[in-house]
Amino acid sequence: MKELNELELKEVDGGSFIEDYIWGKIIDAAIDCLSAAGRAYIDFSAQTGGQFVIHHAV
Repeated sequence: MKELNELELKEVDGGSFIEDYIWGKIIDAAIDCLSAAGRAYIDFSAQTGGQFVIHHAV
């Protein structure tokens, strides 16, 4: 009986290293974009004294 290594398991399950790499890059880019947008929103809110924030705490 032979144990399958990680690459062989991914091939058996239908995934591949290239697909995982590409999806990883897409997810990383999305996280970076959302993080930058969040930082820009916080900076804008701070510069305007919270005047244009989406949600005000009551």
